[in-house]
Amino acid sequence: MLPIILTPQYVSALVMGTGPATSRRLEQLMEAKVEKVKYFPEFISKEHLEENLSNINIVYIADFDDETSAVIANIVRAKNILLNIEDKSQFCDFHVPAMVRRGDLLMTASTGGKSPRVARRVKRILENQFDENFTEKLDVISQKRLEWKSQGAGIPEVAAWTDEEIKALNLFGGICDKCLS
Repeated sequence: MLPIILTPQYVSALVMGTGPATSRRLEQLMEAKVEKVKYFPEFISKEHLEENLSNINIVYIADFDDETSAVIANIVRAKNILLNIEDKSQFCDFHVPAMVRRGDLLMTASTGGKSPRVARRVKRILENQFDENFTEKLDVISQKRLEWKSQGAGIPEVAAWTDEEIKALNLFGGICDKCLS
């Protein structure tokens, strides 16, 4: 597996399908603030699909049978576009991890498609450990970090002061104090 975080302004996606899996992908794209999204609830002709792949970098497909998925995969891969077909790993160039967002903090869990259920359970642990207040605390640290850097502080000083701020804000709530040293 190769984990990467994509900058939303440079992502253009095509989503095709209906049902809960498709809804999740559309929601994830919205949460990530990806603005360039094309959506087709049904399979479109090969020609129409090829036309709509222009300037697309990621394709998410869900709720199609294996035969239709294979046709779509051949077209998309011929254009060197990354493809994910829900629950059909033989057609996937990438897997979508379970995600927890807390402001600008994005935490993910993945099993490379081997057990999405395990990844979802890790996601629940993260959701419970990092509540919505984490966003505000992260923003406080971010602001202080910018101030320190603008005052000429170097990396070692900023790191040390950040550690002090993490402790003062009880950012990790005793999750694993020895992990934070």
